[in-house]
Amino acid sequence: MTDEREWVTVSTAPNEWEAEVTRQRLEAADIPALLEPGDARAYMGASSAFAVKVPADRVTDAQEALQVTKGDSDADDV
Repeated sequence: MTDEREWVTVSTAPNEWEAEVTRQRLEAADIPALLEPGDARAYMGASSAFAVKVPADRVTDAQEALQVTKGDSDADDV
């Protein structure tokens, strides 16, 4: 069974680890997310940029979820 939804990039990260953290934040907010490597280097174990994608109908929710969690971490700095 294939997923026929359109997936849209809501964030990019310089490496897989940071992209995974963003994906987990989205999934914690019940927003499905997937990672897409920027190029073939990611498959060879080298550091590469990753796109974090969500279904097109969840883009606004994802942006809000990422802004809220970013804002929460900024509040700790005060």
